[in-house]
Amino acid sequence: MSKLTQLKRIVAYKTGEASNAKSVLGALKELVYEETGTASTANCIEGALKELADYYEPEPEPEQVETPTATPAAGEVESGTEVELATTTDGADIYYTTDGTTPSSASTKYTAKIAITEAVTIKAIAVKEGMTDSEVLSAAYTVAADDNEGDD
Repeated sequence: MSKLTQLKRIVAYKTGEASNAKSVLGALKELVYEETGTASTANCIEGALKELADYYEPEPEPEQVETPTATPAAGEVESGTEVELATTTDGADIYYTTDGTTPSSASTKYTAKIAITEAVTIKAIAVKEGMTDSEVLSAAYTVAADDNEGDD
């Protein structure tokens, strides 16, 4: 196995892309042996690396905020219907757009129900410090035709 391949294994382990620490330690041992020509030096370094590996704990991936929900559900609604956005993640803030763009924490912060008076798509995300932003909610609403229009 080439030194480059061994180095790639080490990098994969450090970045969390490898699941078998023992194979990486073995690759390091081979690399050291190849460089020093002695098994005892390689064994010594392997022992030190194993001790370090026992203390090394990669940082866990941050949890993802739950995707917002919209009530009532997307679809046809009466004009003036108010849509409520919510997330089950405590302490998360919701940001939304109504112009078709993808929301971010720089978008309008949700603080009150959104009145539907014309066809619109509400896109929303939930954000909380220390967590990964939620997936984007996309809820398209149309306004029901007024059955009384044109009646005299």
